[in-house]
Amino acid sequence: METPTDNFIRALTQRHRVSGLGGLAVIAHGFSRSTFDGDIWLDPMGSSSEWSNFLENACTDFGGLTLHRLPCWIPVSGQDLVGAVDETHMIRIQGLDCPLDVFRKPNEIEISDFDSFGQRAATRGDGTLLPDPLDLIQSKFDTAATRICRTFSIWNPWSAPTTKTASPPPRVRRGGRSVLAGDFRRPRVTVTTTPPPTLPRGCRWRSSLA
Repeated sequence: METPTDNFIRALTQRHRVSGLGGLAVIAHGFSRSTFDGDIWLDPMGSSSEWSNFLENACTDFGGLTLHRLPCWIPVSGQDLVGAVDETHMIRIQGLDCPLDVFRKPNEIEISDFDSFGQRAATRGDGTLLPDPLDLIQSKFDTAATRICRTFSIWNPWSAPTTKTASPPPRVRRGGRSVLAGDFRRPRVTVTTTPPPTLPRGCRWRSSLA
């Protein structure tokens, strides 16, 4: 049965691309996951002003919705909304069946990455994008939401393994530097002298990001 959140997100997809994030995306991948709120990445558009105006108008058209900013989920509108988006890169919508956090820039992902992020994603029947698991994990680096990493059972050989051992991916010379062999489309996760950033314990390193 469709929920108010489903209907609101579908309305957004009529005008702009929308990708699931967080628990919503994990569930869409077919895993069981409880979540208090929903997370989506709405097409960042040309500016935070354009983005904020579109989202505010969408909430008005839907009816009964309010927008709130961090910290403390303070209600905002107009130019205060634009300023909040510039500062925190996201906004929370209240008034649906659950809080909906809408991101202009997710954690650890640049606004300019939206197109490539979408190209790696699958399109669902409701028009939303289902992100690649590695993109989903990347969006949760340095956050408290480490359960996503464990959900996809990704194991990191540079954490302390219990029953498995593994060697780091091979290195190659590129541009005079020693870097990890594999897909170089995400330079953030290639390194020169140290292993890639450590994923939360229970995670498994995947040498190819393709």
